[in-house]
Amino acid sequence: MNEAALNAREPTTEELDARIRGAKYRQRSIFEQMTRRELEGRTSLAMFNTMLDELEAELEKLAVQRDVATNQSPK
Repeated sequence: MNEAALNAREPTTEELDARIRGAKYRQRSIFEQMTRRELEGRTSLAMFNTMLDELEAELEKLAVQRDVATNQSPK
């Protein structure tokens, strides 16, 4: 299957689950960095908040896509 065909098809529930796990891992990593900075007495970085907002939006989108994929899979 060529790249255009892969991009044209809908992701499988397994692919969506992997993307969700990856986004949650990145989210956890950012939280840990923010906590570490706070414990070290360093200032918070606005970019962390922006990154978390973007990840939250991505997770919401992925959850909707997964719900659709789950409801469309053959039973």
